[in-house]
Amino acid sequence: MNVFLHRQKNGLSYLLQECDYLINVLPGTSETKDLLSGDALKSCKNKKPYFINIGRADVIDINSLEKAIREKWISGALLDVVESEPLSPDDPLWSIPNVTITPHCSAVPNNIDKVDIFKKYQFDDIYKVANSLNPFGMNINGMCRHPKESNNDFPFKKIWQKNGLSALLEECDYIVNVLPGTSETKDMLSGETLKSCKNKKPYFINIGRADIIDTESLEKAISEGWISGALLDVVEPEPLPPDHPLWSIPNVTITPHISGVPNNRNQMIDLFARNLEKFFNNEPLLYTFDCKSGY
Repeated sequence: MNVFLHRQKNGLSYLLQECDYLINVLPGTSETKDLLSGDALKSCKNKKPYFINIGRADVIDINSLEKAIREKWISGALLDVVESEPLSPDDPLWSIPNVTITPHCSAVPNNIDKVDIFKKYQFDDIYKVANSLNPFGMNINGMCRHPKESNNDFPFKKIWQKNGLSALLEECDYIVNVLPGTSETKDMLSGETLKSCKNKKPYFINIGRADIIDTESLEKAISEGWISGALLDVVEPEPLPPDHPLWSIPNVTITPHISGVPNNRNQMIDLFARNLEKFFNNEPLLYTFDCKSGY
């Protein structure tokens, strides 16, 4: 598999011919603006790569992106950056087929010394996701085992418990799973659970554990129109065999289990040093594993 991490302009056309994936990380400058607009992506027509933009939105205009997908020069796109953020509900980007839009979260800081709300809530994944979505003006609901205390920094409209799952699903435009894999969470969304979504047809994003829903249930939820599609950063098994049915389910995007990758080594070293100091001082350690709860 050839991946083009785009930084050098020289030889662009040749590189585009070689790629299975295009990942743009370029800054926004006069030189990079519209670099992939027009017919630039026509060079991709033989391999039809997937385009991922975590750089700046103006590297390609909407019309050029739509044309590249329509003409099958590229197979689709994942856009973490768009022009005019937040994107209005009637923006044409929403209607382009095979385009997944994420809420500009690829550069969300992951530094324990800089993000106060992460420290306050001990880096719970549910708070990380909520904090990254709040700037878009979203109403965010959460679900967890235990009630959470609300205050001025609390990012949720409401926290539900498991017995309210069906009602929660009826409210959602997006479902983001960050749950750990335990006996309580296994198959939580399998069967006909997602039928509760049929009115709003939310998009399902799984960055938790794959066994929250089985493949057959996910396929049925999409084919029945209960959900509009899915982005899966976790799958069973990993790596996914080339003939696995997940590859052929329409409106499913699979990413290579990267949502939990630490942003930098220094963060891990700092956390180890802090825990080592707590250990020597006989203080409770940070982020310990609870054998009883399974996470």
